Amino acid sequence: QSAWATDTPPAQGHLLAEHFHLIYRIGKDETYTVERDEVIRALTPQGANSLGKQVLQHSTKLQDLTVLEAETIKADGRHLKVKKDAIETQNGIVGNISLKDHEITSVTFPDLSEGDCIHIHTRMVQKEAPLPGLLSAAEYLTDGLIIRDARLEVEYPQDRDLRIDAKGLTPVRDEKSGGLRHLAWTHQRESVRTPEEAEAD
Repeated sequence: QSAWATDTPPAQGHLLAEHFHLIYRIGKDETYTVERDEVIRALTPQGANSLGKQVLQHSTKLQDLTVLEAETIKADGRHLKVKKDAIETQNGIVGNISLKDHEITSVTFPDLSEGDCIHIHTRMVQKEAPLPGLLSAAEYLTDGLIIRDARLEVEYPQDRDLRIDAKGLTPVRDEKSGGLRHLAWTHQRESVRTPEEAEAD
């Protein structure tokens, strides 16, 4: 899930990803760890409104989620840390659906306005596969986001048969060392696209 998925849909062209880095570390079984480090700038008041509260969800049975760092970075360079009481959790409900093993974490960023950034760094541990023998993950970057610096890294045992479909990304690393294979891609986007209503994927 995107860490900027909020109750308010992101405004088209009103957000800029200054820094969007993902690192997947895959184990020998169906477990993995993913670290997500994001700095997203609000280019307009609408963008700031959409960034103010970030909502993340995970299965407490299958996953552990930790917010490692969260802060507002003001346009003048000041860093305002998110206070502990501004990181709230709710159990069991996702929309109108009751999921007893799910937990929702909401992070509210202080003093956020046009020109400011949010910085959120999380770690999610997939400690159990949803189905035996299944290892699957997907990441998406919305067309409504300008991207200055995006990087995806994957590290996994080189004897595993891992299949990856990376669309629109530029490969920058493919190395093997210490029994592991290390892959990396980057991506930039200077313009946005407004999706057609009810369009097909």
